[in-house]
Amino acid sequence: DLQSLDAGSCCGLTALTVLDLSSNRLKALPEDLALLTSLRSLSLDNNQLKALPCMQDWTSLLRLSASNNELNCLPATFSSLVSLQTMVVNNNLIDVLPANLSRLTSLRSFDISYNCLRHLGLPDNGLHQLSSLTSLEAKMNEIAELSVPGLAGTCMFEGLEVLNLKGNKLLSLPQEVLHLHRLKELDLSYNLICEAKDFLSLGGMQLDKVLLQGNPLFKDNAELRAFEDDHQGLVSFIRSQVEMHMERRSLTDLPALVLKSRELRHLFLSHNLLLKLPETMTSLTSLQTLHVDNNRLILLERWISELQSLTDVNLSVNNLLLLSPIARLNALVQRLSKVCRSFQDQLTSTAEYLKMLTMPTFTK
Repeated sequence: DLQSLDAGSCCGLTALTVLDLSSNRLKALPEDLALLTSLRSLSLDNNQLKALPCMQDWTSLLRLSASNNELNCLPATFSSLVSLQTMVVNNNLIDVLPANLSRLTSLRSFDISYNCLRHLGLPDNGLHQLSSLTSLEAKMNEIAELSVPGLAGTCMFEGLEVLNLKGNKLLSLPQEVLHLHRLKELDLSYNLICEAKDFLSLGGMQLDKVLLQGNPLFKDNAELRAFEDDHQGLVSFIRSQVEMHMERRSLTDLPALVLKSRELRHLFLSHNLLLKLPETMTSLTSLQTLHVDNNRLILLERWISELQSLTDVNLSVNNLLLLSPIARLNALVQRLSKVCRSFQDQLTSTAEYLKMLTMPTFTK
């Protein structure tokens, strides 16, 4: 039932490695707590703390827990915890994450659930650069975006396996999720997500568990509604999908999960920032529909003729100046049902230009 610690009470405890002060009534911590440089585990749960002490010299700390307090921020020196592996600060009043989180190179598990975050501060704070992070719990906040508004699309968290965003204010699937190649568990339940088509883009990921219940998307999708409480069935359903909608995501490269979806038949990439399509797309042997309109494509390369199943292609509103010689252009021309409507006013359609290239005077 401690209410305070006297100043100087920690001065002689420099060899201390484990300190548990949880479930007291502490409102503040003495400054000399920062002198415990040998600490490896510190528990401060269930107190009334409004701030944490300076952490600059706690380079040996492995675990820090400060849940159920009244913290409204983490100290700037938080980034000095270079050995920290587990951080738990749920049930506080934190509304922003500190800068320089990329220095926490040992952090594996971060729980900041039940706080007041509106976004995760990406990419400004460097959290996305933590390749060692495998679990991120951020449920029951006020998160509407993962990135700082206007900076969405950050490729992040190379090692993340568990992402929990339950009970936030997301309106759609965060586009950053599509870059989490090692993700196994995704919880987006009880948000405000309406569009079911966003989740069909997860089919190329190796997810074992997807939780979506409590979102409006189930109300208007009878096929998906059957899986609202069937987590394993939902995963199987998503994996079975053959259609991906990735429009308006500011993509500059094609996410790897697209290339892993060998059964993919319909791919929509409209209104992005793509400069070229990767040749590795030739692995999409079942692809029938390809919409890449309103991008920044400059060149349509010869390998596209290997996509023998294509029946619907839209390349309009790009910057196409050249179509590389293609060995089997005639076959491709016959399969195009939607074509470029403008090549910077130089061409009226892709089909017209393709036919011109296949005239008898054309040589390879």
